[in-house]
Amino acid sequence: MGSTGKKRVAPGTGSRMSGRGTRGHEARGRPSWAVFAFAAVLSVPWGCVEDSGSGAEALSDAPSSLVAEWNETAMTLGPSLGTHLAMRTLAMMHTAVYDAVVAFGGRYHPYHVTTSPPAGASPRAAAAAAAYHVLDAVYTAPDQHATIQARFDAQLAQVDEGPARDDGVAFGRSVAEAILVLRSTDGCMAAMEAECPDGTMPGAWRRTASGEPVAPGWGDLPAWTLTSGSQFDQGGPPQLTSREYADALDEVRELGAAGSMVRTHEQSHVATFWEEHVPAKWTALARHISAQEGLSLATSARLFALLSVTLADSAIAGWNMKYRYDFWRPETAIHLASADGNDQTAEDPTWESYLVAPAFPEYVSGHSVTCAAAAAVLGRYLGSDHYHFQLAGMHGGEPRTYESFTQAAEEAGQSRIYAGIHFRFSNEHGLQAGRTLGEYVYDNFFRPL
Repeated sequence: MGSTGKKRVAPGTGSRMSGRGTRGHEARGRPSWAVFAFAAVLSVPWGCVEDSGSGAEALSDAPSSLVAEWNETAMTLGPSLGTHLAMRTLAMMHTAVYDAVVAFGGRYHPYHVTTSPPAGASPRAAAAAAAYHVLDAVYTAPDQHATIQARFDAQLAQVDEGPARDDGVAFGRSVAEAILVLRSTDGCMAAMEAECPDGTMPGAWRRTASGEPVAPGWGDLPAWTLTSGSQFDQGGPPQLTSREYADALDEVRELGAAGSMVRTHEQSHVATFWEEHVPAKWTALARHISAQEGLSLATSARLFALLSVTLADSAIAGWNMKYRYDFWRPETAIHLASADGNDQTAEDPTWESYLVAPAFPEYVSGHSVTCAAAAAVLGRYLGSDHYHFQLAGMHGGEPRTYESFTQAAEEAGQSRIYAGIHFRFSNEHGLQAGRTLGEYVYDNFFRPL
């Protein structure tokens, strides 16, 4: 039997993961069944090889945790901004780190910055400086600056003092500044504050108990990789009068009700496990992969650049559809079913969803877009979708085990139906959009030379 009331559970972003499966050409052999506590993935610097300062060993293949450490720092700071602005910042940081690193070795196509570093400059110092200057430009509170500074100081301490380190820092800063300028006119703040009046027609979204609409203009931002936010538009929800719509409404009415008699305990757990912190789960998994596969400075910079712009563009693509189609949430649809023109639906003004519906339109499922896109990128990067790993909340409880990235993405999408806040067609369309987006990013950006 399901819960008898709404839940407001915020599952943590901790993870215990082990890797198994076909490794891509960038992976190094490591034991595949080790299980890591979340903190252990980042807190123990593995493979930290000091830079010789000569530049002779630029972009060594030795394992490096530098990029993953900055990812952990950025994700720790992110909640103060909210998901949309935090993912934008993460993408700025990782594209800056990527461009700063690949400028040394000529292994991959740059994302934006094409200038060369000074001869003999330290790539580690450049990468650290690129991350530092992006984050320090965005997170300006004293405690945030202290966190960023501590990470930077610890990483620079692993590079010999001298001209190589100084030149690397200066180069990394110049790359960070170029990325910051690139995104300085993207209109992110205006997008957060755009007007969004309530709809009045059947099918139109209107405010629910969760409050004011979140980021109404985000779908119109310049994308990181896409030609536009509508590139992978899925065509919108079915007609209100269709059988497909009626079936989807009935399903979420039964499975997603606060007091559902058909939702199982396991399904309720899935709903709460995936309720929040979705990007954080995928970035934690990427940090694990970076450590488990022994990624170098260059290969880890590429992994995190791929994932971060995929997460950022998933938000743009998902929000483009959300506010383009402006479709109502199940709770509104069920409350007002007598107005939908479909004699196969029935109104229930007392119906409540298991979880509180987020404050933005229903179609498509943002969870589905984001998770399918992240799964596609990680699978392509490693050369196989099959990878054994576990995810667990930082507040305890049994970890959830997955045998593939797609399995996790599909569970995340399905969780929104169990939660009573999405229709099946929005999940399915979101998964399709995300898969296509992730494949597109991998095929067209951060490519080997």
